[in-house]
Amino acid sequence: MRNLITAFALVLITQSVFGNLLLNRLDRLYEKDQSKCLKRSKWYMKQLEHRAEPYFYAFRIQTERARNSNNAISAFYRTRAALNYANGFNQRADDKLKNELGWNSFSEIFAKDVRSVILMLESENEEEFADLLSKRLDKFHDHSDNNNGVLNVAEKRIESVDRAEEFAFVNQLMFNMPTGAEIIPSSNLSREVELLEIINKYREEKGLDPLIWNEELTNAARYHAFDLGSQDYFDHDTYDRVEGNLVRVGSTFQRIGKFYDESKLNAENIAAGNLTSKATFDQWYNSVGHFATMFDAESTKAGIGYVRVTGSTYEHYWVLCTAD
Repeated sequence: MRNLITAFALVLITQSVFGNLLLNRLDRLYEKDQSKCLKRSKWYMKQLEHRAEPYFYAFRIQTERARNSNNAISAFYRTRAALNYANGFNQRADDKLKNELGWNSFSEIFAKDVRSVILMLESENEEEFADLLSKRLDKFHDHSDNNNGVLNVAEKRIESVDRAEEFAFVNQLMFNMPTGAEIIPSSNLSREVELLEIINKYREEKGLDPLIWNEELTNAARYHAFDLGSQDYFDHDTYDRVEGNLVRVGSTFQRIGKFYDESKLNAENIAAGNLTSKATFDQWYNSVGHFATMFDAESTKAGIGYVRVTGSTYEHYWVLCTAD
């Protein structure tokens, strides 16, 4: 009996050690070459069907690729793949591994990303793709709820709390004009999506086509929202704070043009101090200039950025960029 217990303990230890080795190997490969990491993860899935680690890294890679997609259809396929890997991870991982990897936070952030892609698909009249993704999202929620009680964002509103996505680099500053390669994380993607939904609802009532979510414009909007808060100013033009003084470094369209074709840009709205998307919309709706930006018939694309910078004058910063 003692020998049996000893043998069983050795098996558990061996599995634990192997799991750590596998995790470390994939983590190093993920940091070095994501394409190779994805290929190796798929190989492990076939050879070690019960292991959850390969599914986690494949999920992360496809999630990042979806975020960097140039169009809604590309985002759909990559998001669908990420959902498949997420479900595979949920089915195989125990609570210890999920806690070690911070799976709950990944799940909640990812659910917001999926909702954003669904919105893009709907705005481009790709209803079939949007429906397919919605069903996959429901399945993902089912697996999450059954395994670890992750919040089902299809049924509950995502509350605004200080999470990892509300930047770890809040004390860093951007200086000079952007290059266009900067990617500032949203402080709450669901609020950005909700604001576009509100704008498009009113555009529809006015007989206007909906604005289509554009990732490049969104990157431009989030960049400026972060710059407003971190440099602590409120203006459409871009400024640096040097020895306590604001120094203008570029115009509105010069800055947005680093992210998107400047010849197709239309306008920009900014707001500060509002916690919710509805409050921001109401503020713009009751301003002639901001109203014109939201309901310009020539605009077809939009990017929205919401960034929270604690310790700044207004804390909450919103930017809307529109283009043809």
